[in-house]
Amino acid sequence: MKISVISIKNKKHLALYNNGKLALLDDYGINKTALKDLNENDFSKIRNVDDFSEYNFKYESLIDKTSNLFLVGLNYRSHINETHGKIPEDPVIFSKTNNTFCGNNRTIEIDENMNIDYEGELCVMIGKKASNVNENDALNYVYGYFIGNDISSRLMQFKTPQWFIGKSFDNFYPTGQYISVEEIDNPQNLELKTYLNDELRQNSSTENMIYSVKKLISYISKYITLEIGDCISTGTPSGVILGMPEDKRKYIKSGDEVRVEISGLGLLNNNFI
Repeated sequence: MKISVISIKNKKHLALYNNGKLALLDDYGINKTALKDLNENDFSKIRNVDDFSEYNFKYESLIDKTSNLFLVGLNYRSHINETHGKIPEDPVIFSKTNNTFCGNNRTIEIDENMNIDYEGELCVMIGKKASNVNENDALNYVYGYFIGNDISSRLMQFKTPQWFIGKSFDNFYPTGQYISVEEIDNPQNLELKTYLNDELRQNSSTENMIYSVKKLISYISKYITLEIGDCISTGTPSGVILGMPEDKRKYIKSGDEVRVEISGLGLLNNNFI
């Protein structure tokens, strides 16, 4: 099933998603606004819903403000090669603050002097408390999958050894149209494409990750207990602006549009001003 977090007249809702049409969970007695609060009883009520309607709505972030977002750097060899980095011996884990969380179609304000770049990524949400999880069992802890864009200020990212500030500007982690629950059997077999103003910039597959989804869940859970609703953004492939020759880099400017598509997960589209 596909579940969106949306708002109608400034009221937040959870809704089943079907090609732009919605079935509001409120109509089935599920008056919750965070994905992580849904339980098995709720899922049993909505698994076979087939009545969808058109609404005038706005997409909200799929990640709840009270949840953690862990991100993975340097997780595709192609991206490491284009930025002249080294393959890490262990996953490179960092985080963003919750002011970065926003939804599909959000217009994002930027300062063009900050060297703003895109990073299309597969994101996984945790579905049950995970501590010291065995790699072979790790996918059993997955709630679902969705699209994220790890927007970055390259200027601020590399001012210090810590990437935190450059990654955490307001609205710098938009999420896709919906989370896919119980539909993705193999997260390492998904096509990922990112477009800048309809020009294809990133074109890869999640099979090219250095550290797979199950490895990442296992690794992080050895040190940090993952709670329901926590998310892991699994890194970006080559094709980012930073990876271009320095004299060819034209960073995101006002009026630009970035679209990320992942097979089976819809799209994520954002405009910049």
